[in-house]
Amino acid sequence: MTDAVPGFDVTMFAYGGWEHEVYQAADGPGVVVIHGVALTFPDFLEMAAHRVGFVWSPRSNFELYGQTADVAAAKDAGVTIALAPAGGFVASVPYRYAIGLWRLRDGKLLNTLYTSFTGAVSSLAFNPAGNLLATGHYDGAIRIWDIGSGQAVVTMQTEGVVQSLAFSPDGSLLASGSSYQDSAVRLWKSADGTLLRTLEGHTAGVEYLLFSPAGGYLVSASYDGSLRLWGIRP
Repeated sequence: MTDAVPGFDVTMFAYGGWEHEVYQAADGPGVVVIHGVALTFPDFLEMAAHRVGFVWSPRSNFELYGQTADVAAAKDAGVTIALAPAGGFVASVPYRYAIGLWRLRDGKLLNTLYTSFTGAVSSLAFNPAGNLLATGHYDGAIRIWDIGSGQAVVTMQTEGVVQSLAFSPDGSLLASGSSYQDSAVRLWKSADGTLLRTLEGHTAGVEYLLFSPAGGYLVSASYDGSLRLWGIRP
């Protein structure tokens, strides 16, 4: 797996193994695996060790191969992934201190967003329209980036490592959850970063967040082993 060593100017698009569909990326280092339907947990562990990004494309997985990648195994192995709901863009974090924005249809690197040493990326989420990317950071910062310009348009600050992010279906809200010492779920106004509500009840960090399709409820999953369902007022 020498192609995955950080520093190579290569982006890998693969559906089952390291040898498939390798393309050179002229203007950005790092390796990204797309599709990966045949990859197993040991493969994902090796990817995480080499800081290789993984792109999950469920629609094309089923259309091309009749199955989808083992996303749970990728997550358990510590591989950071994100996919725009519209399927047009992908964000990867091969080094945690830079975010690569890729166009999915041809694998072109469109932009690279750089963070500070203390602000390494810990979570990612696209808005439903696919034109904004929210990033959570180890220093507690949350940034919302404009995909077109590559600029951070909104910045918020929390108390701990931002473990999870989720946009509401209409994109107007951003939910965040932290790890370790901060067990609260926070709801932000995505347009300007206003903190709207702090939801308390978990006794440990929040690993996953998901809005209901209509946006009236938010589900949070915590390291304390519990799921909580929150009603979201208009």
